Amino acid sequence: MKSRIRTVLVTLAALAFFVVALLGATYRRVLGGSAGPGTKSDSLEFGGLNRTYLIHVPASYNSKNRVPLIVVLHGGSQSPESAERMSKMSEKAEAENFIAVYPSGTGRFNVMPTWNSGNCCAYAMKNHIDDVGYLRALIDKLESDYAIDAKRVFVTGISNGGMMSYRVACELADKVAAIAPVEGALNVDCKPAEPVAVVIFHASMFN
Repeated sequence: MKSRIRTVLVTLAALAFFVVALLGATYRRVLGGSAGPGTKSDSLEFGGLNRTYLIHVPASYNSKNRVPLIVVLHGGSQSPESAERMSKMSEKAEAENFIAVYPSGTGRFNVMPTWNSGNCCAYAMKNHIDDVGYLRALIDKLESDYAIDAKRVFVTGISNGGMMSYRVACELADKVAAIAPVEGALNVDCKPAEPVAVVIFHASMFN
């Protein structure tokens, strides 16, 4: 009897693992897709987590010349790949000679990632993920790895990513020159240490 129960439990565990893996693969296929040409993946250990991101360095990049950095934050339950595809920021980086980075939020089993933007959203908020600290560490790392102009670091994002860009402006004003939230709301008390430029994008589907 015990042997039979053990077999059932092992089978259920294997099935659960398969379902999680399948969901992850489906998530990446539907919302992700392959990264664009010239885009590579990398990671950063922060807060006990392995935080991944995509980075696009334009072909014209020369380490002798400092370039702007644009951080693009995906929406809730989306991915760095979808942020790259939707924003077309890598294509713009090639045309305008800047570096674009697409960080990933966090989610259970790395599926359906979100950002802790204050009172939203899901896994990241419920688990008190320090996304502000992570984005600071990521910007610091990229400024060390590449010739980034520290005075031209910009952040944009859509939905939950737009909310997170607001929080970045409020709490990382010493690192960020401007933000451009898209369809996102300000979810925290905002007292930036210094001025941050903001351009806000909202649209309606109704006339």
